[in-house]
Amino acid sequence: MKYGEAFEKLGYRLEAPRLDWSASNDSGVCVSLWRSEIDWPSLSIDSRVNCGSVYTWNPAGNNKRKRHLQQAIDNHDGWIDVVVVDGVPGQGVDKASPWIAAERRGLRWKVEDFDPEVGHFRARAVTK
Repeated sequence: MKYGEAFEKLGYRLEAPRLDWSASNDSGVCVSLWRSEIDWPSLSIDSRVNCGSVYTWNPAGNNKRKRHLQQAIDNHDGWIDVVVVDGVPGQGVDKASPWIAAERRGLRWKVEDFDPEVGHFRARAVTK
């Protein structure tokens, strides 16, 4: 599935599909995660450990994601929807898959830690 389509499947619209890593709507926040950066045994991601250097992150995408993660924490108890992205970080998206909790034994992603200044975050898939 194409990147923007995966967000739309979860009810979100990207403002700038080539730059955005996240989106929000009235009912929540959706964040894209690279499949290669997810720690699959623990179903978690920690950007300090699993992701490339913050200095290589696109500032526009990071700034928007920081706003969206803060919104998820403030308004949705840290719960986020997720689009899992296949490809090479920094080189491009091959395909994207919406994380649908009903198809994943009820597992949903929740932000466990967030640094609003830098943008580092830790999230885990858990049952709600």
